[in-house]
Amino acid sequence: MFQKRLREMMETNSYVSLYKDRDNLSVFAFGTIVACNDELFILASFDPNGANDGLQLCKTDTVCTIEYGDLYARKMEKLINHYESKHEDYHFQDDFILELLEYSKMNVFIVRIEICDSGHFDVIGLVDSLNEEGCRILQIDQYGSKDGYAEIKYSDISQINSNEYDERYRRILHQGM
Repeated sequence: MFQKRLREMMETNSYVSLYKDRDNLSVFAFGTIVACNDELFILASFDPNGANDGLQLCKTDTVCTIEYGDLYARKMEKLINHYESKHEDYHFQDDFILELLEYSKMNVFIVRIEICDSGHFDVIGLVDSLNEEGCRILQIDQYGSKDGYAEIKYSDISQINSNEYDERYRRILHQGM
């Protein structure tokens, strides 16, 4: 429903609040759309304090409300500018899932992956390898320890969050081991 609007927001580099949970409209993601097609989009996200909060890949049909040009967006823009919180200039082209996983692997970012629209993140860890059908994730627990591997088909991935502020501690703990 919102594919056209998401593309417009991407082209104008506008700040946007995206609501995906129809049962809890107090939860939303804020940022700029950096890639969008008919099925998926990638949001360069910011946390409520204006800090870079990583990337979120989501299905376009999960969005139930879009807000932009409002007081919240203006407040966030001031915080982002004040703290000079920036995302790099991303160039996702075609296969957003594979490209985001490659980007996360290359930068050693923690990813959280939702599988089959489960409603929660089923796998959290580092991208270990990629092949033509799917990926292998080295699962990292809350203490930074290795917790085995998960292999996931690309077609089963419904959401990916990469390099989120709240998950960066796992990477720090894992690297210190």
